[in-house]
Amino acid sequence: MSLLKRWFLSFGFGVALAGSAWANELETCEYLSGVNDPFLCTTALEFGGQAAVIRDSLMALHGGATFPTSTQTETVSTRGGNTPYSGRAMVAAQATFGSFTGNNQYLILGADRPSGRGQIGLMVLAGNSSITPPASPVVTRQEVLFGPYFSTQLNNGDYLDGYLLYGRPNYTVAYVPSQGESTTAALTWSRVMERDGFMVVPLAGLSVKRERPTGSSRIDATVLTLGTTAQQTPVRTNNGYRMNFGRLELDIGHYADSFGNSIGYVAPRVAFGANFAQDNGAVFGVTVGLTAASDKTAILNAQAMYRFEF
Repeated sequence: MSLLKRWFLSFGFGVALAGSAWANELETCEYLSGVNDPFLCTTALEFGGQAAVIRDSLMALHGGATFPTSTQTETVSTRGGNTPYSGRAMVAAQATFGSFTGNNQYLILGADRPSGRGQIGLMVLAGNSSITPPASPVVTRQEVLFGPYFSTQLNNGDYLDGYLLYGRPNYTVAYVPSQGESTTAALTWSRVMERDGFMVVPLAGLSVKRERPTGSSRIDATVLTLGTTAQQTPVRTNNGYRMNFGRLELDIGHYADSFGNSIGYVAPRVAFGANFAQDNGAVFGVTVGLTAASDKTAILNAQAMYRFEF
């Protein structure tokens, strides 16, 4: 049995056990959502996916996690020459089905430059979401978050990525508006290993968030993500390389609000995609994933990323 098959079977079996054992925890939302904090459960449905999108955009900064070694040190310049500054753009969307329904859209823009063995830069995330909990009014959020980020190589094959973002989102509950505060940060460790013709990239990340939707409410969120990506050996194309990949993850989340409510859950996520690295240094990647947020709710997400110099 190949390494890829063993990896999917062993990790998938663990995901199934964890998902069935913990899924009912998130169903608490069906009872809390209409009590005294409509933001708690919608935050729980959104934050894990948002953190994964930002993490993927940062891991693209080091070629070892997603791109062939031969092209990872260069990006395409829109001015026709090599410059120390580079940027990236990512668009992402997710749709929620089941007990909860809704959608989220994100646009991430970043600019960075080399620093030591990695990059440092500034990021802007623009997001729009609309979630309808069971037996509760629709909750919408429009936000612009900004702040610094970094990506660095710790040693041969090990990487550390992180960010700190702040913004003042606008919310509505049953079409009643409010403005709040949101601060989020994360650190992700990953390692690149070659096994049986595949690049295997295990990762562990911790994402935290403090959100104040109104003057009287506060939500503290923590998500620990454990996962592994198996990437195909790069395949030569007419003008570069193509690398297919599959990924399995677990989000272990805990959310608590200022009213004494709390939620704990484990949500498995599976994703597939492809990255394209051109000979001139341009990089482009697409990913499609599915998260089992509970046994009555699922989240389908898709994202595309492009990296360039300016």
